[in-house]
Amino acid sequence: MNTNLKFSVRAATWHEDRAALQALRSEVFVVEQRVPEELEWDEVDATCIHVLAVDDQGRPLGTGRLLPDGQIGRMAVLPQWRRQGVGGAILEFLLDCAHRRRIAVYLNAQTHAIGFI
Repeated sequence: MNTNLKFSVRAATWHEDRAALQALRSEVFVVEQRVPEELEWDEVDATCIHVLAVDDQGRPLGTGRLLPDGQIGRMAVLPQWRRQGVGGAILEFLLDCAHRRRIAVYLNAQTHAIGFI
């Protein structure tokens, strides 16, 4: 892990941060992983708790969401930022959000991400 890379994770909203959230998820899921566009977007986004990881210049580099039912999903990190602790920081932030709201959580992930846990 390169500890010289600086980033932070913050709360985001679909209303205010939609462009950044969509750009990240589109790049990772639609372009890189070839998820059909119509499967990536749903009406639930407007009701989710979103987080955004940004570099030290404020550029988006990762995201994730917590659904009202406690499902954590749509975690995406740009390729050049993977294995730098970004995904773990996003997950911790989402878990903290759920804990503060007393929401039991479960993770929705692709099978290749099993090793992340």
